[in-house]
Amino acid sequence: MMFLVGYHARSGAIGGALDHSFSGSAIQEIRVNGRPAGETEINAAAAGHFGVPLALVSGDDVLMKDLKEVLDPKVRLVTVKSGISRYASRSLHPEEARRRIRAAAKEAASAKKRPAPFVYGGGCVLEVDLKSTAMAYAAEPFPEVERVRERTFRFKPAADYLTLFKRLMVFLDLTGTWK
Repeated sequence: MMFLVGYHARSGAIGGALDHSFSGSAIQEIRVNGRPAGETEINAAAAGHFGVPLALVSGDDVLMKDLKEVLDPKVRLVTVKSGISRYASRSLHPEEARRRIRAAAKEAASAKKRPAPFVYGGGCVLEVDLKSTAMAYAAEPFPEVERVRERTFRFKPAADYLTLFKRLMVFLDLTGTWK
């Protein structure tokens, strides 16, 4: 089972505290099969490739709202703060947040019915919007992507999600260094 603790809303999510997707300085938005996706879904799908289910996520209310639309309802979602803006949130007292996370973790670990592994359907289409055209020009030589708009790159099809995930991680490493 996979537990993701301390996660946050994806880049561009209204009201998400510290909203970003991997790199706040480089990435405007990531889409999988046309739907905006954040670190939670992207990482959960990598675990899902190996048959590992996502069982618990803790984070802000904006993230939880997004996740309810895509995750198995058996995944424990623990809201520990409510986003006000990118730079402000109402957080639970740390002791209360830990209590809620521990209780959800115990429930998840002892559940007779576990969530199904999170996987994207076959033929995943992955697109990344960068924050600037300067970054886009620098990213053009990356061989596994095609520039489809001013700041948008579409990843070439891969044999499986893990290959696509690895390509994304390399692309994000490279774009994170460009200013």
